[in-house]
Amino acid sequence: CWKAAPTIDQLLAELPKDLRVVSKYLVIHGPPALPPALAVCAADRQGKYAEMKKLLWSRLFDASGKMLQDQLAPENMAKLAGEAGLDLAKFEAEFKGASCQEWVKRSQENLRAVGTSGTPSFYVNGRHIGGALPIEEFRKIIAEEMAKADKAIAAGTKASEYYAKMVVEKGEKKVKRPFEE
Repeated sequence: CWKAAPTIDQLLAELPKDLRVVSKYLVIHGPPALPPALAVCAADRQGKYAEMKKLLWSRLFDASGKMLQDQLAPENMAKLAGEAGLDLAKFEAEFKGASCQEWVKRSQENLRAVGTSGTPSFYVNGRHIGGALPIEEFRKIIAEEMAKADKAIAAGTKASEYYAKMVVEKGEKKVKRPFEE
């Protein structure tokens, strides 16, 4: 995930109107990986998801991408929340509260329902991409999916309805709701 983050940021910069990223967490590194997931949830509740994510990527990994296990503790998440400019009382309440715990649980359930078992994983209009691929591979897949969307829209599907009709309705039926809340 750490390795893929700059690629995703670059793609968002290149395609600000055509690319949407919805983050979900699949905690595969065990209980020590739960605090960062809760931290981004709590930060998001204050509109500071991007700031917290950036801090997590810069502080939880060394230059080679190795996770710094000693930085995963909840008290370190609170320090990062302070650096991100969050209201710490609100952060702590969300971090420890049921809503972020439930968000992580739902994220994992949704991802497992579509067969996601590893990270990083991405879905481009329902098409799975596993791993931190080179940006050229992402561009190719995104271009292919945009071409499919353009074709469907030219054939009469409303642009505002494309994702719901052509991806969600035709997708995995085990997922009871869209991937976002």
